[in-house]
Amino acid sequence: MFHARHRTFMRSMLFGGLLTLGAAAASAQTPPSTPPAQPATPTAATPDDAIAAKIRKAIKDDKAITAYADSVRMMVSGGMVTLKGPVRSEAEKKAIGAKADAIAGEANVMNNLVVAPDSPGLPKPPTH
Repeated sequence: MFHARHRTFMRSMLFGGLLTLGAAAASAQTPPSTPPAQPATPTAATPDDAIAAKIRKAIKDDKAITAYADSVRMMVSGGMVTLKGPVRSEAEKKAIGAKADAIAGEANVMNNLVVAPDSPGLPKPPTH
């Protein structure tokens, strides 16, 4: 009887030791968890976003068309820029298109701006 208990005790100790050893080995192989990396520039996540931001800034920096910059919709996909929306004059349409051409390349810009001088959605022109 003592011999049977001794054998059972030894088996359970051996099995418990193997389980502990296996768990220790598994935890040693698991790399420590690290927080996910944050993007370096949250404002321009993709090249398309960067192109759109540069064109938008160029339009806003031009004092002649600043009041109308918000009416221009800009879609950039795969480096191709599409400009849509109403503008007050043909000169404005050309100026906005030229800014987009200079940044994205003339072959990559589709200027679909529409001259609508009396559109109610546009802000009033600035007076000097």
